[in-house]
Amino acid sequence: MSRLTDLIAQAKAKDLQMGADLEREFRALSSRLSFGLNFERHRPEAVELPQRPIRKGDKVRVLPERGSTRKGDPQLWVVRKIVKEGSKKLAELVPLDAGPGTADTQKVALDNVVVVAEFRDTRRTARPNLFYPIFFSMDGTFHSAGRPLSLTEDKSRVVAPRGTIAVFPTATNGTEMTWALTHERIPEYVREGFAKFGKLRADAPQPVRIYYLTEGYVEAIVRPDFLFFCESANGSVVVDIVDPHGTHLADALPKLRGLARYAETHPGIYRRIESVAEADGKLRVLDLTREDVRKAIAAAKDDAVSLYGGALASEYR
Repeated sequence: MSRLTDLIAQAKAKDLQMGADLEREFRALSSRLSFGLNFERHRPEAVELPQRPIRKGDKVRVLPERGSTRKGDPQLWVVRKIVKEGSKKLAELVPLDAGPGTADTQKVALDNVVVVAEFRDTRRTARPNLFYPIFFSMDGTFHSAGRPLSLTEDKSRVVAPRGTIAVFPTATNGTEMTWALTHERIPEYVREGFAKFGKLRADAPQPVRIYYLTEGYVEAIVRPDFLFFCESANGSVVVDIVDPHGTHLADALPKLRGLARYAETHPGIYRRIESVAEADGKLRVLDLTREDVRKAIAAAKDDAVSLYGGALASEYR
């Protein structure tokens, strides 16, 4: 019995009516709660997310080997990177509270780790690899991206390059959030025009906003109009991508860059990846499987017309 029951019994012994009144109120209150007054509702400190895919920067726990009856490791780890050794994928783990450059690491098969979410987690603690400074010049132009900060590092101690301001992903109420891209990819997105920045306001809680192409727009970049399936001389099926391109559209160059980037990251899958457009009254084609063509597309400043009319393009047949 609870301590309250004992106290009610003592009250009855001294004053029967008062004890009965207290017991009646106690029973009425107890009936409103699932577990009476003996248990309080609470949230667990941490929960495992077994259906969640393992990604770089995730907070995880190492599971016991399959078939083992021993308890799992209660320590929390962070996935520093995912590597492939032979046919197995392994997660390289570092302790959750480890500082940068720590040598205390271990490699564990992906099947033997599970993502963990803690009650006190913010966006930063859930994905620490996406919490890093972006440095802007005082005129608001992008300068560079810093390395991710570990959970024990104070962002106020980050020293920005001379003439720049460090911007962290922070909500207007001061909550630490995360960027949408890793620090390796954000310069690429800026260079290729897939990330734009709002006006820099150095005295604001969130000094600048970053605007990305919408997910549907990015997908449209790598959704060509035509896929041709052909039978090769040895009987195998090969696939060609042929994408008619409208150079008169404002987004012609970003879309061409998107298709070129897709060709670079998917080598050997397609026989041809070609973009076709009209230049000087003729249909001209850019072969995006060629590295020199992709470099010219990445370096283009204004529009795509000069690319189709230049020496890297050929007549479409």
